[in-house]
Amino acid sequence: TPNEPPKPPGYQEDIYWPSLADSPWPRYHGNAQNNGRTSINGPINGSLFKTINVERINSGIVVGLDSAIYFATSYPGYLYSFSKDGNQNWNIKLTEQEIESTPVVGNDGTIYVGLFQEKKLLAICENGNIKWSINTGGIVQIGISVGLDGTLYFIDTESNLNAVNKYGELLWKLFNDSFGSVGTGNSAMSPDGKVLYISNADKLYAVDIVSHTIQWVFGKTIGGTVMVDSEGNLYCVAKDTSQSAEPIYYYSLTSNGMVRWKYKLDGWMGYSNQDATMDKNGNIYIASDTVYSLDYNGNLRWKFEFPQEYFPSPFICDGNGNLYSISSSTNSYQKIIYCFNNNGNIIWSFPYSIEGIIYGSATIGFENTLYIPVDSDSSIILIIK
Repeated sequence: TPNEPPKPPGYQEDIYWPSLADSPWPRYHGNAQNNGRTSINGPINGSLFKTINVERINSGIVVGLDSAIYFATSYPGYLYSFSKDGNQNWNIKLTEQEIESTPVVGNDGTIYVGLFQEKKLLAICENGNIKWSINTGGIVQIGISVGLDGTLYFIDTESNLNAVNKYGELLWKLFNDSFGSVGTGNSAMSPDGKVLYISNADKLYAVDIVSHTIQWVFGKTIGGTVMVDSEGNLYCVAKDTSQSAEPIYYYSLTSNGMVRWKYKLDGWMGYSNQDATMDKNGNIYIASDTVYSLDYNGNLRWKFEFPQEYFPSPFICDGNGNLYSISSSTNSYQKIIYCFNNNGNIIWSFPYSIEGIIYGSATIGFENTLYIPVDSDSSIILIIK
C-alpha cells in the first residue's frame, strides 16, 4: 500500500504452503523452509503449565489442524495425540522398535510418520486410524518434506530419494551413493517448491524435483539442517574441508549454490544441534555454548557466551520476534528454558532439573504455548505458558 513503510533489506515474507496443515508448527523446525519461525506468539511469562510422561521420545513435536500435538516414541514405537493442554486423545502402537523421524501433518490433518526397522511410511488419520502404509527402503532419521502439491519426499537407507503421493503411491526414486549417509539433518524446500535441499553428514544437495536430477552439490562436512529464506537463499553449518580440526563456518548460499558469505563460528558446535532460525527482518540466530546473531549479509550483530552451558536445542522464533531455546549444563542435570528478544536480552528464563537429552527443536503451539521434548529413562514433555 502507498502509506506502508519500506521494508528493510532481507525482510522475510511468510511463504504460503498449502499442502501442510494450517497450524503454527506442522513439521520439524516449523515449516517447509526449516526457518524455525511461526507467526504465532510464544509464552509470555515462562511458567511450567504441565508435564507429560511418555516412553522414550526421539522425535520432535508437531501441531495439527485442531490444535492437537503429535509426537512419536521409541521402544516401543507409539504415535501419540494430545490436546494443546496436555490431555491424551489417543495413541497407536506402530513398532516395537524406535521412531526417530518427526511426524508431519498435511493440510487435511493426516499425520505422516516413517518407521526405520519396518521400512514403512504410514499415513494416520486425525482419529488415530491407519489410512495407508507403503514399504520403503527404511526411512532414515532425516525428516519427511512435503511438496506444494502434497507429494512426500524422504531418504531411505538404500540411498534413494523417494517421492510418494498423498495416496501412498510411489511416484519416483532417485539414487545417489551419499544419500544413505544422511545423519541427523533434514530436508527443506525452495520457496517455489521446485527444488528439494538435502543436508547430510557430508554435503548439501540441491535436487530438482521436476526433472528428478541433482542440480548442484556443496560442502565437505555439513552439520545440522539447511534453512531457506523467502528469497531462496540457503544457510547451513559447514567446513571447508573434511578435516576434524578445521574451523566451522556458517554459510549462506544462493539458490545456484554459490557462496554469498560465510562467518566463522567458535565454541562447541559439535555439541549443538546446529540448526538456526531467522526472524522477519532476516536476522539469523544459532548457538552452541555461544549464541550468535548475524544480519542478513553475514555481519555479526551480537554474540553472548554461556559458561558451563550449551544449547542442544535450536533457537526458534515467534510472531513477536522473540527467541526460544533450551540450554543444558555441562556439569549437572539442569536445563534452562530461555526467552530472548532479538537484541539478545533475556526476557525470562525457567530452570528445570532432569537427567536426559533435548532432541531437536522445541515447538510453538496455539495460545502462547511452548512444547519441549526431553528424552530420559522416563521421558517427559514440558508445556510452558
